Amino acid sequence: MSNNGKITLEELQHIAQLSRLEVNGEEEQKLADQLSQTAEYIDVLNELNTDDVLPTAQVNQNKSIFREDVINPSFTQKEALSQAIDTYDGYFKTKATINKK
Repeated sequence: MSNNGKITLEELQHIAQLSRLEVNGEEEQKLADQLSQTAEYIDVLNELNTDDVLPTAQVNQNKSIFREDVINPSFTQKEALSQAIDTYDGYFKTKATINKK
């Protein structure tokens, strides 16, 4: 990036090439301006004093968000199928959802 924080059209074209993005002439200047504004905002954030701030990898203090895998009583197959309109060999029977042409 150039010294003044602006992203040049050459830099934008290089970024687009690395990203395998097709950017036409009309979009180039707009994207370069938007990326420059983003870079300027990041520069503002870099001015913050974070000396006494500990790095964080997790912001919600939870140790594990996953519950124990507990087996609970469930319906029997007969109970599960008891309200079905149609069944076949112990399974729900439905109309086809995919039509072959």
